[in-house]
Amino acid sequence: TPNPNFFGSDSFTYAASDGTNESPAAIVQINVIEQIDIAVGVDLLQSPLVAGGDPLDVFRVTVTNRGPSNATELRLHQNERFPASITVTSAVASAGNFDRGLWSLDLAENATATLTLTIQAGSDAPAGTGALPFGFSFGAARQAEINPANNSAAASASIISAANTGTAITTAPQVNLQSGLFVSKVTITNQNSEAIPAFRLYVKNLPADVRVYNAHGSRAFGPHLAVLPYLLHNRPLATATSVTLSVEFFRPSLDPNFTPQYEIQLLPVPETMPASATTGIPVTRNQMLSNGDYLIEIASTPGAVYAVEYSHDMTTWTRVVPGVTAPANRLQWIDNGPPKTVSHPSAVPARYYRFVLISSPG
Repeated sequence: TPNPNFFGSDSFTYAASDGTNESPAAIVQINVIEQIDIAVGVDLLQSPLVAGGDPLDVFRVTVTNRGPSNATELRLHQNERFPASITVTSAVASAGNFDRGLWSLDLAENATATLTLTIQAGSDAPAGTGALPFGFSFGAARQAEINPANNSAAASASIISAANTGTAITTAPQVNLQSGLFVSKVTITNQNSEAIPAFRLYVKNLPADVRVYNAHGSRAFGPHLAVLPYLLHNRPLATATSVTLSVEFFRPSLDPNFTPQYEIQLLPVPETMPASATTGIPVTRNQMLSNGDYLIEIASTPGAVYAVEYSHDMTTWTRVVPGVTAPANRLQWIDNGPPKTVSHPSAVPARYYRFVLISSPG
């Protein structure tokens, strides 16, 4: 419980005389009471957090002394402790000292100080909207506080969890005779109360001669930090909605006897994508396939790496990641919807494509 406010004062003594040596001096003492107006604010820097995710700057406390006096021995405190599943990995104060929920500092008239809390939600943190409440309040100072109406502030962050994100294999790997690739369909459903900003779909349990052809990259993931290929869904997935991703596999033997497994990693913000180019390589062939997928073909240089870009108006272009390496002098690419493009080509009135050369062989 914070101490009550302290009231500071200064004393001034004056001698009054009638101008004669016989008259005694009259003593007048004036007490001046110092006053302060402490305004507290709380900003939410990041929401949602991911249960089991990386530490992020989540809350920033701002305290301003609106005067009219300097504030000394100022004390502010966090209103309630975080649960055990929440860890404050860093607390950076621009002035004073913060320790175990108590912020101590001096603050001049009209000065402002900030305190930023970096927080990590454990894998067992409870998911939900506003699951992480946070409040901060003025406690005490040597001077009198004259405006208690702005002495406290609060905010709350939401938490999302991969445990509330379901995956279902809607189509086991089947060979596509047009491309020679195995294609599997995986549906991801967001059962969190908040939208998922972005996610990675990791692919596990693959034989050594099978690779994920349309992987966006590979990363160390899981308790054993195994390096796994992943597909990136780099856009929000609203609560109670689903998205189906096409996972493409290449196996030289065309042996269908393998069973991939999938695991989701939620991201608090979408990844930064490379900027699109301003010019492109003309498409020499485009064809709608029987299932509504779209095949695009260009004349290519064997071994060169190309990026595919698509647009709805020929002005704003979105780049597909990863790039594609040309196996011969003709390069074909099939748009089968997420995660390559934001939606299936059959779901939009128009979609335009172009190829961009990223690097040449040698």
